[in-house]
Amino acid sequence: MPHISTFQIIFLAYNLAVGLVVGTSAARSAVFANLGIPTLLWLVAGMFAFEMLAGLAMKAHPSTLLTMP
Repeated sequence: MPHISTFQIIFLAYNLAVGLVVGTSAARSAVFANLGIPTLLWLVAGMFAFEMLAGLAMKAHPSTLLTMP
């Protein structure tokens, strides 16, 4: 089993929080559900924002912070 870095754990925790917020908002708010933006797009936008901000904070290209095995 590959080693999971601290950054990957933080990324997963952030995605869990974004998923909970988006899911709860979509289920409970008619205004949010009627925006016309698919729920998956909100999740992808959240991941994109995290990677861009982490790249800026760590002064690294975002594609080098999270890699696929």
